[in-house]
Amino acid sequence: MEILYFLSSIIIGYYLGCGIQDVRVEKCNVFQSLQETRIVQEPKKESKKKIFIAIHSTPKYLETRGDAIRSTWLNEVDPNIATVKFISGPVAGFPTLTLPGVNDYDYPPQKKTFKLLAYFYSIAHEYDWFYRVDDDITLQFDNLIQLVSKLNANNEHYIGGTGFGRNAEDFIPSGNAFCMGGSGVLVSHALVRKIRPHLSTCVKNLMTEHEDVEVGRCIWTHLNKNCTTSYETGQIFFQNWRRDALPGEVGYKNNIDAEKDLKIKTLDNAISLHAIKQPESQKAVRIRILKRRMQKLISETGVMRSIVSKNLKNRRLNECLWDEIRNVNNEHTPALYQNNVIPGMKLHRPWPETLRKTDSFVPGTSLHSSLYRCLNTDGFSIIRPGMDNFGWKLILIAARFSEEIVVKESTNLLVDTQQRPLTLIVPLYKREDAFMRFIKLYSRLLKTHQNLNFIVAIAGDDIDRQNIVEIIEDKIPQTLFNTHVRVKTCKLPFDKAHCLQDAIDLLKEEDLFFVYDVDIIVTEQFIQRIYFLGHDNVYFPTLFSQYELTDHNSQNISEVNGFWRSHGVGPVAMTKQTYLKSSGYNQNIHGWGNEDTELYDDFIKNGIQFVRSHDEGIFHPWHSKNCSGLQSETGQYAACVKINKEHTMSQTRLATKVLDIFTFNKIK
Repeated sequence: MEILYFLSSIIIGYYLGCGIQDVRVEKCNVFQSLQETRIVQEPKKESKKKIFIAIHSTPKYLETRGDAIRSTWLNEVDPNIATVKFISGPVAGFPTLTLPGVNDYDYPPQKKTFKLLAYFYSIAHEYDWFYRVDDDITLQFDNLIQLVSKLNANNEHYIGGTGFGRNAEDFIPSGNAFCMGGSGVLVSHALVRKIRPHLSTCVKNLMTEHEDVEVGRCIWTHLNKNCTTSYETGQIFFQNWRRDALPGEVGYKNNIDAEKDLKIKTLDNAISLHAIKQPESQKAVRIRILKRRMQKLISETGVMRSIVSKNLKNRRLNECLWDEIRNVNNEHTPALYQNNVIPGMKLHRPWPETLRKTDSFVPGTSLHSSLYRCLNTDGFSIIRPGMDNFGWKLILIAARFSEEIVVKESTNLLVDTQQRPLTLIVPLYKREDAFMRFIKLYSRLLKTHQNLNFIVAIAGDDIDRQNIVEIIEDKIPQTLFNTHVRVKTCKLPFDKAHCLQDAIDLLKEEDLFFVYDVDIIVTEQFIQRIYFLGHDNVYFPTLFSQYELTDHNSQNISEVNGFWRSHGVGPVAMTKQTYLKSSGYNQNIHGWGNEDTELYDDFIKNGIQFVRSHDEGIFHPWHSKNCSGLQSETGQYAACVKINKEHTMSQTRLATKVLDIFTFNKIK
């Protein structure tokens, strides 16, 4: 019954919050919120499409070649990003575009080609790219979109299969190249806009009957731009060349043999396949393409199965929640909370430099906007809004970590087996029950780590000190107590920063220490990792924190049991020499809270190197937190309340409870 009241209060509070909180969505719906999380303001939908595909044809060939195209590759063209038109007289059932004053049956189609370029100019504001092809090709639309998505349509691009002319009668100057029309010619809207004023001049000065040569001549004459001459264009704009062609003959076969003429590399990479004049050949090539795609999917599925099988055995969490950051500048604080904007966030200095380099191709981007980050064992990702000439876009910046490279080699190593001393520092105030558990753990660690010292900084009087000493003496032999343990009394009322500073003052400059809270559990492997910390480095481990409503006897790292506390930087390991390079814990902070985040920021400000990672060896069991007495002005009270709420239960458990309530009410 108590759980039912608790969950009911959560739901009621949620709806009340939706009514009074200033949020960035139009309406508040619990199910919509669960199903659809809007991480940033969505950009306005662009009216401009990606590409216009123009297919040269005639009413006669639409009944044969056009019908083959319509039943094969035309089906995979996404109408949301591309428009396809047959440049032909109207035929029922086909999307045609008839150019005024053009005879479809004139060949070579010089007038038709130049008229089409002029038409491209009239719709240049509606498309980024224009692709002119013949009706005897097969097109792989996905490969086409992949290519144009990597290029900037605001630059002048003239792309296709490279041609240099068959003989001197083509009058092509040395060093110039045109794009062959058979396999398709791809141009950007920027080039269309630039070439439009020169089309009339070019038509009046034709030197050959070949329309693709004359278009190329027009472009290189007036824009000083040649067709792409890279080797790859011959692969992605495939021409089925004849090796036995004589001078003056057509250099390519009229039809592609789907089995003999197409290699695996061609099937994977080609955008267009030319020439396919018979509908039967068009369908045979399409079947071969689909078979190859099926083979790739089966192969990729096998790889994914092995990855899934491998990760099912991994008990660690590798997912992360996207954290929102606003008002980005050159520093960073770790106070990142899911679905909540933290005002005045600061970003670690290397990040802006990385973003600027990555976003250099996007004009108008600004770092003074929201971004989302995700860091897990696979890599690092950022989603951020950016603006180009056509409006706002969402930009994903992802860097995957390289896989581990392991070299097995037998060798004799000279290793110093003597561990350097490590001092555990724990501030304490009225937590004797937690301290008893801590001492039991410390006594076990001493069995394998003889150089593991301990300082407890207790806020209290002589009686409090004596109680702590008695607990220690009950678990630690007197000889070890005298050599490994120190009890430091700090003033009342309890100021965590002051207690920590008093404990650190007892150390030598070369001493290595680790600060953490009394309720945190660490493993032997975790202690061993701290021993290998560099003298000039700092380690901020990300601990796993347990939920309130879970099995408290289990320390399994799972999504139901707890979460990675990415916003916490309280636990920290370093040498005193490194600590002295910073401003230290702020002695003006009273109570507990914020002293660790200010120290973290200070390390960044002073350029002190630090390591931050998820560590399975440090576990935070759930315990209640008393937020009374904390200051509201400094944000300590709000942070305490928020931490309590975060530790209630997992999203999965909450969803299950809510559904159980709705199901129960429905049955009633």
